Amino acid sequence: MAQIVKCPNCTASLHFDAASGKVQCEYCGASFNVDELMSSATEADEKKLEDLASDKEQVTEEIVNEVTYEEEADDEEFKEEIDESVELNENEHQEFVCNNCGAHVIADRSTSATFCVFCGSPQVIQSRIEDKFKPRYIIPFKYTKEQAINGFLKWCKGGRFAPFGFVSSENINKITGIYVPFWLFDQEVHSDIHAESKHVKSTTTGNKETITTSTYDIKYLKKFKFSRVPLDGSSKLDDMLMEAIEPFNYEELKDFNPMYLAGYFAERYDLVPKDLTERMNKRSKEYVQQEFNEWTTSYGSVTSKTDNSVYLEPTAKYALLPVWFLHYKYLSKDYYFCMNGQTGEVAGILPNSRLKTTLIFFVLLAIFAVIARIILGSIIGGFVG
Repeated sequence: MAQIVKCPNCTASLHFDAASGKVQCEYCGASFNVDELMSSATEADEKKLEDLASDKEQVTEEIVNEVTYEEEADDEEFKEEIDESVELNENEHQEFVCNNCGAHVIADRSTSATFCVFCGSPQVIQSRIEDKFKPRYIIPFKYTKEQAINGFLKWCKGGRFAPFGFVSSENINKITGIYVPFWLFDQEVHSDIHAESKHVKSTTTGNKETITTSTYDIKYLKKFKFSRVPLDGSSKLDDMLMEAIEPFNYEELKDFNPMYLAGYFAERYDLVPKDLTERMNKRSKEYVQQEFNEWTTSYGSVTSKTDNSVYLEPTAKYALLPVWFLHYKYLSKDYYFCMNGQTGEVAGILPNSRLKTTLIFFVLLAIFAVIARIILGSIIGGFVG
């Protein structure tokens, strides 16, 4: 069952509003603090459990026997349902029922939050955010869709060289808010780099020049502690783009609450920390090397000899971080735009229209031809004069 967050006043669907940081109802206009709404929802769930326990005690022996008999009679059918469920779990897409209108929602196996295509209600697929798939943290959206669109237009400079359809209203409206699964890595590194430095000094006495070369052995021993390095846990996303919109402000990191998902899409990770360990080590090594290069700037020429640095096994915590995302296909190639939904940092790959480039080329050629003609005419006219 796909779950939706209901308004306590009118039972309409709620969505999280990035601008106010509250959960809002589009039907009655009410807004609610996420923590307060979650607290009231928890109390309501506890009341349901109490009522359920009370009802269970009133079940008669006759009804129990009848239920037992029906379960035994339908044993083969039950097994078939399990087999179908297993087969469904192995497929790329799964079907869920919208509890607002009863429609069937189709989502791929990595989707944790989506929309009902019939009534538009935000859907949170509860089973995708439970147990091992439950995030530890979340950073809520701060940038709205309108701000994301403005950021997109500014990024592509109005799309002067982009294909005509790239900045069309139809394409721009496809910008989607997605909570991307990230693993926040902690790692300790003990750097142990041995290098050689050569310092060349030239002195002149009278007409004699003396060149002295001094060689130094360098040992770079330092302990590094990296905290909350974000690596996306989705194989479908471009890692370089995700790194390009860093950093995130972890001061606004919150304990996970599914109400922040209302109104947005959310992906579930398909890469575990073990899959990302090599990538984490690579990022740590790049940073250590950068620090080493800065530390040795005063040594002149430096040649690294050996690197015996130790990279301890990293640990990671699961978080959902906000990203505005747009995908565009042009001449059979994929292009992307993304914006950090918390800080507004943007990155992407922009397609260049062959038609526009050709037109601009001929327009500039025509302008240069006119200018050349004017200059040539003035020169000839000067000679004639």
